Parts: sequence; structure tokens; C-alpha cells
Amino acid sequence: MFDNFVLKQVLKKSFNIPVVVTYPDGKTEQYGGNGHPEVAIKLNDEIAINDLRKNASITLGEAYMDGRIEIDGSIQKLILSAYQNADSFFTE
Repeated sequence: MFDNFVLKQVLKKSFNIPVVVTYPDGKTEQYGGNGHPEVAIKLNDEIAINDLRKNASITLGEAYMDGRIEIDGSIQKLILSAYQNADSFFTE
């Protein structure tokens, strides 16, 4: 699952708040620092890296609407964190 490896590398640099991500295989990773996660993301399906790189907002928005991504916590805080972090895939 090359895409999961690449996605983990991308997410590692994308948040300035603690975020926990659960991948489709059930494994979890925390990004954005230590402490209690402020937002939890559950990926119910694979996210294509090429789609994410082309247009992250649309790719993630559609995945959320389709139920392929679940978010527990503030979506606004999550998006703001991604946009504020200079190394985020949202700023590329």
C-alpha cells in the first residue's frame, strides 16, 4: 500500500494541533504534536495521493460527503490547522 505510506508522510507535516488518524487497516497514527488529540480522522477507504495532490480540498470534501472519511471533533479547527501549517499539503 504505497499510497498509505505516502499519505502518512504527507500528514506528518500537515497539522499544528494533535490529530489522530485511523487508517483503513485499523492502524492509528498521531500527527501535529503530543497531547490529547483535538480531532480524530477515520479513513474508511483509501485516498488516492494523485487526487489529493491535484486538489486536496475537493478530494477530502468528496470523501467526507461519501462517508469514506469520518471526523470526530471540529472540522473547522482541522482545516484551519492544515492551512496554517506552512508544510501542509494544503499550502503546496
